[in-house]
Amino acid sequence: MGMQPDNASCRPCNPLQANPCASPAVLPPALWAKVWDGVTKAFFPTGHPELHLDGACKCGKLQFRVDGKLAAAFKCHCHMCRKYWGQETPSHVLWIWPETAVTFTAGREHLSLHNVEKLANNLRGAATVNFCNNCGTNINVEFSDPNGTFTLMWPYNFNYQQWGDVSGKGDKARHGFSEVFRPRFHAHYENRSVDSEDGLPKLADIWLEGMPMMNNAGESIGQVTYPMPGFENGWMAAPIGNDKAKALTALSSALSAIAKL
Repeated sequence: MGMQPDNASCRPCNPLQANPCASPAVLPPALWAKVWDGVTKAFFPTGHPELHLDGACKCGKLQFRVDGKLAAAFKCHCHMCRKYWGQETPSHVLWIWPETAVTFTAGREHLSLHNVEKLANNLRGAATVNFCNNCGTNINVEFSDPNGTFTLMWPYNFNYQQWGDVSGKGDKARHGFSEVFRPRFHAHYENRSVDSEDGLPKLADIWLEGMPMMNNAGESIGQVTYPMPGFENGWMAAPIGNDKAKALTALSSALSAIAKL
């Protein structure tokens, strides 16, 4: 069930938060247990990848390190990502265990936070968004619910090895990426603002067994099962096909066949 503690009844108060020792509402612990058990059975039957990565904000003044495990990486259509901290919809988000996975290693004078005092629609309680006060980059989100033992992050603040021409003599170097962070499903798809034609599994809500699955148009096509189809051999072995790419390939093949007639 990941890196969540056995007895997470109370976290240390953060004196920078508004009403730091208040006791906001929480989701039932039994529901959280199903969430953590479900994400493992659905998408990570062979285990969750370990993460040991450095990163920084966009201006580079606030630096951090992550040591933990990937709980999930997906495209999120939820109300909270739209309203409180996302810059796009759907948001490409990372859930990382444990909630203490992020350590700020340099530039702490540039670390600021803003508080979301009352979450609604999905989670309960409060949230704290850590960001750089020089460039405004959001780094991670922490949650007050003691059983929400993860921190929410985004994939493009990490330091990846560049590729292409890295000589520094031109602009041909390209920012790298980590394949482990590739989104492999959609969550809260019933809340979408636009249809997504990417061939990824689309969960109407989240990954609890028996909850509805949707097609690109938002029509119900089945239910969440464990493990999810394609994830039997683990996260990294799951398919990442693209419907549009497949359609273009099929069209190209058809045109080639016609040309030979």
